[in-house]
Amino acid sequence: LVFDYVLTFTNGVASASMVLYNVESISVMATDQAASGITTPAGYQLAVNVTHAPANYYAVTGSGTQTAGTNQNITVTAYDAFNNQATTYSGDVAVTFSGADPSPNTPNAATNPTVQNKTGVATAFVTPTTITFTNGVATRSMSLYNVETANIAATAGSITTPVITDYDYRLQIAVNHAANSYFAITGNDTQTAGESQDITLTMYDAYNNIATNYAGVKSLTFSGANPSPNTPNAATNPTVNGTAFGSATSLNFVAGTVTTAMNLYKVETALITATNGTQTANTHKLSVDVSHATPNFMAITGTGTQTAGFSQNITIKAYDAYNNLATGYDGVKSLIFSGASVSPGYAPTAATSPIVDGTAFGTPTELTFASGVVTTSM
Repeated sequence: LVFDYVLTFTNGVASASMVLYNVESISVMATDQAASGITTPAGYQLAVNVTHAPANYYAVTGSGTQTAGTNQNITVTAYDAFNNQATTYSGDVAVTFSGADPSPNTPNAATNPTVQNKTGVATAFVTPTTITFTNGVATRSMSLYNVETANIAATAGSITTPVITDYDYRLQIAVNHAANSYFAITGNDTQTAGESQDITLTMYDAYNNIATNYAGVKSLTFSGANPSPNTPNAATNPTVNGTAFGSATSLNFVAGTVTTAMNLYKVETALITATNGTQTANTHKLSVDVSHATPNFMAITGTGTQTAGFSQNITIKAYDAYNNLATGYDGVKSLIFSGASVSPGYAPTAATSPIVDGTAFGTPTELTFASGVVTTSM
């Protein structure tokens, strides 16, 4: 490079301060810009070996894309304040890495990003890890787990990875989700028999990132809920998207997620899961406490034979429309019984009416139900 300076000579001598910035070996010469100016011939030029200044910052380099759960080798290079590689920066240094987040902490526990230390032990980000520099350069294996745009920086004391106007010395990485691993089913944890609720199925990778490439129509089979009781009436099967549990139903996923209607009919604690034949929701089921619907009918049970004038105990149970015992049918209820005739009335003996709990058929009698059931004398 050539620079113009004005120097003042006294008795043939001029002194000036010279500052150099680039690491190189150079020969400094001077040339008088006058028409008959003199110059510095070979042998009289100043030979200068320029070395780098103290290490001032790190630059982190590597691949700009990475799949969650995989590793790549990244390189940390130390530079002086003038962008010269600090080749004398060597040995073990405790470096703290930052700029990448742990994987989501739901449905499963989070996984921290790591960089291997000098012995190959994975160390979590924000925890100092000892790495070895040689001629200002250290290369280590880094694993990332969260789907994000990570900006990897390295810091050791006052030396860090700067973001300068028009230039970012951090390593920017687009982290993609890993392979499809499992479903999670979410929705309400309570439901009334015969009613529907919307449930959401989400496909995740092994690190709790939503598998956004799981899209389009997928065939799933649901399980974990039972048909309603099959007595006194026929049973009703639980359904998802109108298809009975145990049969394949087609659902259209968008970016790893689908929401659809689920109908349950049996009073129970249902543990809803699904499978596409490869992945399942077995570790992330939806637990639903199903309660009975509105009381719909009564069933009376007892002995099928009886001698006139003798009593038997009969049991009356209240059910919802799906044969679930209506356990919420409690307290004193006024019932009218029918279906049995008065005995013949021939002199001198009067006719006798059938009774329940001492009250004649056709006349209201009060019975106390407990959890949908009462037993009384007839």
